[in-house]
Amino acid sequence: MQNVKIFEVRGPSNPNYLILRQINERLFYWNGQRFTTLKPGDFVFVINRIEKEALFVWLVRKDLEATYYEDRDLSRFKDERTFNVKGKWGPFIRFEILDRRTIPKGWQWTKTLGPHTVYDIWKEDGSLAGQVDRMNKISDLGKIFTTGEAKKILQDCGALHNAALFNLALRDTENYETGENSRDEDLVMDPEEEMVDFIEPGDELRQLLIATRTKPFVLLAGISGIGKSRLARTLAYKTCAMKQLRQENPLNFLLIHVRPSWNDSTDLLGYQSDITGSPQYKLTPFIKFLLQAWKYPQVPFFLCLDEMNLAPVELYMAEYLSAIESRRYDNGVLFTDPLIPADVFARFNKKEFWAAAGIEGDSKSQERLLKYGLGIPGNFIVIGTVNMDETTHSFSRKVLDRAMTIEMTKVNLREGLEKDKGDWDYPTRFYSKKLVCGEYTSASEIYGAFDPDKREKVLGLLEQVNGALENTPFKVAYRTGSEALLYCYYHSFLPHDKDGYWVDQALDEIICMKVLSRIEGDEAKCSVALTELVKLFTLQELNGCRIKAQVMLDHLHQFGYTSYFP
Repeated sequence: MQNVKIFEVRGPSNPNYLILRQINERLFYWNGQRFTTLKPGDFVFVINRIEKEALFVWLVRKDLEATYYEDRDLSRFKDERTFNVKGKWGPFIRFEILDRRTIPKGWQWTKTLGPHTVYDIWKEDGSLAGQVDRMNKISDLGKIFTTGEAKKILQDCGALHNAALFNLALRDTENYETGENSRDEDLVMDPEEEMVDFIEPGDELRQLLIATRTKPFVLLAGISGIGKSRLARTLAYKTCAMKQLRQENPLNFLLIHVRPSWNDSTDLLGYQSDITGSPQYKLTPFIKFLLQAWKYPQVPFFLCLDEMNLAPVELYMAEYLSAIESRRYDNGVLFTDPLIPADVFARFNKKEFWAAAGIEGDSKSQERLLKYGLGIPGNFIVIGTVNMDETTHSFSRKVLDRAMTIEMTKVNLREGLEKDKGDWDYPTRFYSKKLVCGEYTSASEIYGAFDPDKREKVLGLLEQVNGALENTPFKVAYRTGSEALLYCYYHSFLPHDKDGYWVDQALDEIICMKVLSRIEGDEAKCSVALTELVKLFTLQELNGCRIKAQVMLDHLHQFGYTSYFP
């Protein structure tokens, strides 16, 4: 892949820009000192927000010598015609204009280029591979160049960056110690070796990994004893790559048993108590665990809420359900609205409080809490296990809209009988954070980099789903659309996905997770919708969705009521 750069024309350079972009829009010239590393055939995206236009060009000639006339302060050079440019410049270079677009109204960079006007989005030597900020620029440009060769180059750059991100996720141990050793290539799995178990359509570990990257809030449903909480704990072992966190049980895992009496968030977020005569804040295991996640941002932390629907989730997790929708990245750090506001920490800003919280002497953590409060870090994943019987509560659509729901159905009674699988042993080679935690919070961040045919297939199917759900409360909206695109986007970089089948597999899974999981009710509410969905899934050959929708429809006809959960 050739070098690909961005060049942004700013105010003082605009008069020269108008001179050096030929009227026939075939050629574009510029001062070669800006592009010393470019070679003929390399690409540049030229952005001029003053003129509201963007060019896609490639270099065809260098070293066009210029003569400087000091008395008039201009530089003159000749190519197909003579150019007079204000200032002392040269030599000049010639680009061929491959595409020109008008910058859409309201368009802006996700993050500005800063003081630099020339910015690399891909280097031929691959040295920029996997840098998320480059991906953001590709996505921004994709909103301008929506068709043609420019779009294809952006997609190629995006694919190279994402392939690098994926390989880093598998190879990178984040420079942690492993046992008594520093990073050792012998301890890092080959990507194909590490992902060999992820390629089967029904594999729950693969689904869980992509689900947590899409949204760090996952519900695991299935019959009692099928291994829901075990799967969550297994991931903690596989990602606990910091030596100080590897105790008898991994310190990046916390299991909390939900109690039926929970009717507010105090059991998770604590509360102020005046029972001793002086105000005290009752800290909970949840808070202390969340503070440790902030302390070790390189390691994924897994909170497993066991039998989470023994109490109404929207009551005891109200703050969390709100905060998780406020996620945004700032300079690579995830921020959310606070679960506990900063003024609470200011009120209890004492040595005894920080000691009880486990961060005594950690001035950085204390300062962050006093400034921002306690939010959700980017390495914090909530996995709730779900059983459905007469002792549990159903989920509201508010909860299901915010979660990724995976139904675990595979039961192998012979598995693990002959020997221990070693799921709860520390491996010699660990999954890194990048394999488990996502880099994006919205599909708008990857829209331009996602293969347009696959992207349109995802959106087109969701539109057909909404057609089947017309006049019901189950229609999907922006949140579901965004998460479906992210899930399919992450899925596209699995090593085995070479023949295009992956998009059908990913759609089959995400529709179950985000659409069928929300359908619940009686004949009047669900019958027509499920009947139309069965037809649609049959036509689209989405077998997992079709079978699940048919089971729900059969249950509806038999009992007069249905839901996703068994």
